[in-house]
Amino acid sequence: MDVSWYRTLGGRIARMRTRAGLTQEQLAERAGIGASYVARIEVGQRRPTLDVLAELANSLGVPLHRLLADERSVRAAEGHEAFGRSARQLTSVILELDDSDIEILLKLANRFKR
Repeated sequence: MDVSWYRTLGGRIARMRTRAGLTQEQLAERAGIGASYVARIEVGQRRPTLDVLAELANSLGVPLHRLLADERSVRAAEGHEAFGRSARQLTSVILELDDSDIEILLKLANRFKR
């Protein structure tokens, strides 16, 4: 892989670390690596092994594919995942309704889609 891919990967790790509220030192400690190694990964100067990436992902509380996938793919997957969660929640609520309430809900839904 070329250098730009590692820079992109490093930037992604840095953003996730920041969102998690971690310093480079804290992430390094959690992942069992040196803080300077984390710093170099984040700027694309080091090419971490898959084992190191797995430790970083685990330390950040994200699945490994989140580190490896491009942002657009991740956002699309998250959107799909969020829709799935919402659909499951809605289904759960609907299953508890009686028939007359379901009819009311259908009428409301049809009004919203216009």
